[in-house]
Amino acid sequence: MQINPMRFPPRFLTLPYKERTMRIHAHTLQQRMERAATIEITILSAEELRRLGNTPTFVAVRPGVGGDVRSSQTVVTGIDCDGGRYPRWNEKMRLALPPSSRSITVEVCCRPRGGGRARRVAAAEVPVSDFRWPEDYLHLLSYRLREADGRANGIVNFSVRVLGGGARECNNKPQGGFVTVGYPVGY
Repeated sequence: MQINPMRFPPRFLTLPYKERTMRIHAHTLQQRMERAATIEITILSAEELRRLGNTPTFVAVRPGVGGDVRSSQTVVTGIDCDGGRYPRWNEKMRLALPPSSRSITVEVCCRPRGGGRARRVAAAEVPVSDFRWPEDYLHLLSYRLREADGRANGIVNFSVRVLGGGARECNNKPQGGFVTVGYPVGY
């Protein structure tokens, strides 16, 4: 690999190879983080959730990075204990959306009253293209929630705003034939 001498100062080229590569990696990582968009998402409510009874529910939101919805950054709402099939949260959260992210995943989860591990009730995958433009515009969205086997299980209502300073830099083009599909409410 040739290093462009115009990009780095001359003293940089005299550094040992390992230190040079570490600085290059840190430089590109910093550039990627600067391009990440921040979204402000407000989880409003859910409707017609089945098989919940009166268990407390919450919502987890995470970006889907490169077709992989497992991400280290997850934001979670508080627990709604009284909603039953129609829980309400009305909570505003901020989430850093990496440039490689093509979607966000909104999961409704429940936690047993006696304690124990939370379980996923249903989820919706929302393409970034549904709310990316224009920036600083409030998008009110409703998405059909799907269980793990694909069956419909209610609707989640939320709003999304892409905060200024980063939305233009997002690189959300599908790569490798991967296409993100969102299901509108009427599906």
